Amino acid sequence: DATMALGSDLAALLARDRWPTVATAAAEALGRHCCPQGNAVLRRAIRSRRDGLDSRALLSLVECHPSTLEAELLALASDPQTRPGLRARSLTLLDAGAARRHVDELVGLLLAARREAIGEEGAVGVAVAGVAALALAGSAAAAEALTDALALDPHEPIRTAAAVALGRFCPPTAVDTV
Repeated sequence: DATMALGSDLAALLARDRWPTVATAAAEALGRHCCPQGNAVLRRAIRSRRDGLDSRALLSLVECHPSTLEAELLALASDPQTRPGLRARSLTLLDAGAARRHVDELVGLLLAARREAIGEEGAVGVAVAGVAALALAGSAAAAEALTDALALDPHEPIRTAAAVALGRFCPPTAVDTV
């Protein structure tokens, strides 16, 4: 199959090329020529910590939509060794169905990101993205976590995001908070 062959060629290019522009272009193209070998190389590029390349590789992996995508996005978002911007980006790539299926993990992730944000300013963005993901879930557990963030978090961006999120699905428990 021509797509698989092109995907394999692009994966080989991404794996060996050290020029940032070429590597990023190869990562982008792999999102349109998905193959198992390409997905493996995209995962390595995501872990490369090369700003720009890691983000593009993440977007291409999402375009290929492997069966493990939701778990991979959550693992990436939970990893404090990953750049905060990439962690936040991974949360924004979850759809409503994924958010509902993984609401408990998202609640835990939000709590951990809120704790991290006390000492690490970059974690504020991760927490804000976690708030947005929980808004997609729209469940009682999400409402409780968002209400807690609105009432108790010391960071204004997190509280603001929680207020907006609660306003999106208006759980009855939120009325007492506002």
